[in-house]
Amino acid sequence: MATELNLNDVYKSPNNLVDMFEQSVAKWPDRRLFGVKNPSTNQYEWISRAQVSERVNNLRGALAKLGLTKGDKVGVIVNNCVEWCVCEMATLGLGAAFVPMYEKELKKIWHYIISDAGVKFLFVRDQNIYDQIKEFKDQIPTLKDIFIIYGEGENSMAALEKMGKSNPVPSIRPHYSELAFIIYTSGTTGDPKGVMLSHGGLTLNTTAGCESFNLNEDMHVVAILPWAHVFGLTCDLHTYIHCGGAVAF
Repeated sequence: MATELNLNDVYKSPNNLVDMFEQSVAKWPDRRLFGVKNPSTNQYEWISRAQVSERVNNLRGALAKLGLTKGDKVGVIVNNCVEWCVCEMATLGLGAAFVPMYEKELKKIWHYIISDAGVKFLFVRDQNIYDQIKEFKDQIPTLKDIFIIYGEGENSMAALEKMGKSNPVPSIRPHYSELAFIIYTSGTTGDPKGVMLSHGGLTLNTTAGCESFNLNEDMHVVAILPWAHVFGLTCDLHTYIHCGGAVAF
């Protein structure tokens, strides 16, 4: 006689991306997580897990104060970078879902994805992208505000992190069945299709990858694949967060 499958046995801890990240920070707070090459010295400068976590906590506090709640969507238009992960983890820590997009994309595709996903807050790389899409706030009913990652002023990511530092809120633990990401296809056969990815599915792939390839805290990777694609997201970012390794840009 077949036995009933117990999903709690399948989705073992960590079974959501918030726990996965925070467990990694707790276990290896001072170990390097991200390396950014300094163009002046041509050397990598490393940022620890604890440093990234502090930024995540600050941004989460700001987004909570602005009204981001469980079930909302946050979008980002930027290539792989430290801030991409900070936005992701701050979003997930409030029970919202993350919608990543490519920097090199048609404006109409950005508009379609932001509208289709129902994005509430949007982070963009710089003033150039902001100027291209600032009218989206008047065109897309769900979109409440747009923030510039590498910028200054009250609508910058730096200003949000400063605000959130004074308004800390604890992270929540999403259920493994809850939505974590919506990643869109290229749209070569029509409008892009949003693929809905759960916390449990993403963490299960991550933990299985670490076990299958014997990854550990001494390993480093260069992030070549975009995190707006699920292969890069899992095999670069989440896998190396979980195993204790580091990611270089």
